Amino acid sequence: MNNIKKLCFVIGSLDRGGAETHLVSVLPLLDRSQFQTFVYCFSRKGELSTILEEQGVEVYAPPCNMLLKKLPFLLKPILLFISVVSFYQFLLRRNPDSVHFFLPASYLLMGPVSLLHRRSKKLMSRRSLNLYQKKYWPIVRSLEFWLHKRVDKILGNSQKIIDELKVDEKVDEAKLALIYNGVQVVEKTRSIRQDIRKSMGIDSSDLILTIVANLIPYKGHHDLLEACTMLSRNDWKLIIVGHDSSGIRSDLENFVFENKLCDQVCFVGARDDVSDLWNASDIGLLVSHEEGFSNAVLEGMLARLPMIVTDVGGNAEAVIDGHTGLVVPPRSPEALANAIEALMENVELRSAMGTKAKERALDTFSLKSCVAEYEALYHELFQDCTR
Repeated sequence: MNNIKKLCFVIGSLDRGGAETHLVSVLPLLDRSQFQTFVYCFSRKGELSTILEEQGVEVYAPPCNMLLKKLPFLLKPILLFISVVSFYQFLLRRNPDSVHFFLPASYLLMGPVSLLHRRSKKLMSRRSLNLYQKKYWPIVRSLEFWLHKRVDKILGNSQKIIDELKVDEKVDEAKLALIYNGVQVVEKTRSIRQDIRKSMGIDSSDLILTIVANLIPYKGHHDLLEACTMLSRNDWKLIIVGHDSSGIRSDLENFVFENKLCDQVCFVGARDDVSDLWNASDIGLLVSHEEGFSNAVLEGMLARLPMIVTDVGGNAEAVIDGHTGLVVPPRSPEALANAIEALMENVELRSAMGTKAKERALDTFSLKSCVAEYEALYHELFQDCTR
């Protein structure tokens, strides 16, 4: 008897982002003798879908969605209706054992539909603090709370998120599970550091600061640039990696120009060689105003970098202040500048923190352990079905 469980993962698209990258990392590694995985993208497949498909994970999207995106705004409900109907037909056709939602839109739009498919277990992964709920109409927030009572498991990727779900949203503690993000170990040759610097025209003696975060206001890029104006030395370069998701790049570039930082700040957009950029760097940064649990922080730690992060979400769960990096208050350019200067001035401290950061990433946040925790969760979930 075939006992392979079919796992359906639901997300808007597989465009590049934290949750999307997480899925692309985890799904191909789930035990294929136990689980068959496939992804339903209710909006469009997205650029990362080919990576999953090349590794044998099927990715689906409603076939007419891209055409319907050209509809006038008032006709957009047609797109939503077609997406909902297509998703229900997909569930009937593929008959999954579980349906696992990533990101609020998939949960709120497709979650109610999934309840019609009664045999499948339902899971939701919360990957940010619940500040986004303030943008909702009260009825939408009520819908999310209603869904919480009807799904089987709700996952968080930081303890801060789990605490919010338990205290603020009154989720039954038995439904909650914490699974941290995991990072894959990628060993780099020593030449990578100099090759990257040479390709970017950066002197071998310059200190490289790197932030990997899409250009969204809450990611705090403006705070970081303001902090850079306070630095007392100028033998540094700041590499800003990330897609201009919110159209703020021109404003940030204007600030750079007005403050005469053009020779020191590099906007490089979305990149496929992020691990190489980390390995060419001296200090890693994530300066968000809000956060769930960032893969970028773990990637920087794995590259043996001391990370400077703001004390939001799970950042301080990854970076141990004063041990593997520095934790500063959010929205505080002055505190950020002081932390950067402290690491700039002390090469021994940077080296010691970087070594401890890599050890912590390997011991606590490996991709292997992350995948094992997902597998254990699913085994427990399906075991409950047979009792």
